[in-house]
Amino acid sequence: MKKLHTFAFVVATIFFFGLICGNNAYPKNTLVVTAAESIYAKKIDRNGQDRLAGPAIQLITTIFKDLGIPVETIVYPWQRAIKMLKKGKIDAVLTFFHTEERAEYSIFTDGYDEVKTCVFVKKGKSFPFTKWNDLIGLKGVMIRGRSEGPKWDAFRNKNLNIEPKDSLAQMILMIDSERCNYSVDKEYDIIMEAKRMGHYNKIEILPFSINTNQLRIGISKKSPFVKYVPEINKKITTLRKNGVIKQWIHQALEDSVK
Repeated sequence: MKKLHTFAFVVATIFFFGLICGNNAYPKNTLVVTAAESIYAKKIDRNGQDRLAGPAIQLITTIFKDLGIPVETIVYPWQRAIKMLKKGKIDAVLTFFHTEERAEYSIFTDGYDEVKTCVFVKKGKSFPFTKWNDLIGLKGVMIRGRSEGPKWDAFRNKNLNIEPKDSLAQMILMIDSERCNYSVDKEYDIIMEAKRMGHYNKIEILPFSINTNQLRIGISKKSPFVKYVPEINKKITTLRKNGVIKQWIHQALEDSVK
């Protein structure tokens, strides 16, 4: 009987700590956020742990500092970040575009920047591009799993030859070696990565953009911080109007190649 009681105690203890650690290790008064690695959120090492820094982090910390709430960033692969947001195990994803599917589990803030999705090619290999149809018959590459909205996704799946790739760096190298005709990605990310690789003078971004999206913060409907969305929107409006967010972005672009 004593062994049975001991076993039950051990099981109960494991279950209790599992409940604590299974959600997250952060106190409930801390906003826990993640973001897609980009010009808006760069992965850094902080005391031996992966964290995020950049304009999106400056934005959220500025807003919540005024509310007296600490912010903790954490790095996740993109698909895991989405799962964590759905379950309410993190509070927010800072680099979200609005979709109907994402609106089922998150509340969106107002947009804090406009993000252009562009086509880039090897320098000297540009072609007329004023509409999506101009890409038909050419070979392209794009980040695996990337969506540009239902209209583009449907057009791409039906009409275009675009291979999925795992990184922008891989796509830039494919452009340089002429293993594809064009590549598709976010304008700032193209500039940042090409400069980092020393390839910025080897590529050309075509002037017509595939899409322009408002970049937003998506807050989990299960997060206790969702009540702050109206206050967040007020702060975003102010920071956009006075040019602070653009200053952060331009500084991040400069810092990315230092």
